Amino acid sequence: MQRILLVAGTAAPVAPGSTVAVQATLEATRGSDTYSVPRAPVSFAITASSGHGAKVDPDRAVSGDTGVAIVTLRTGDAPGDTVLRATSGTAAAELQLHASGAPVKPASDSNGRGALPTSAGRRPLVIAGLAAFIVTVAVALLASWRVDRTRRARQSET
Repeated sequence: MQRILLVAGTAAPVAPGSTVAVQATLEATRGSDTYSVPRAPVSFAITASSGHGAKVDPDRAVSGDTGVAIVTLRTGDAPGDTVLRATSGTAAAELQLHASGAPVKPASDSNGRGALPTSAGRRPLVIAGLAAFIVTVAVALLASWRVDRTRRARQSET
């Protein structure tokens, strides 16, 4: 493993206590070719957060066939930065996510019990999931194109 790319499902600041999908793409380079690293273990940890409650789930994953692992990051409950660190082999990367504004309050019914979120509450998760899916497909297509290009170059040399 030579490099880990971390991408949050949102580029904008989020409210404290928000949940954001994060995509980790594991890459290695051989010569001038960069390729994804499938089925590699990667660990995740919160290294800094403001307030309490910051967490990452799962904290350990294995990259899929495209070299991608997706985790869910919950920011701390106070305005400020939450820092996620990913490690795989000798490679490591950090992602800083800024939270500002009023904290996210969990939905509850009239008895104070947790209720299902409204469709507006799920919208950011759906958008983050779609963004992660699009990035995953783009990375897979790029890796496939590079492998095909390398294979053709080697065939033309022989």
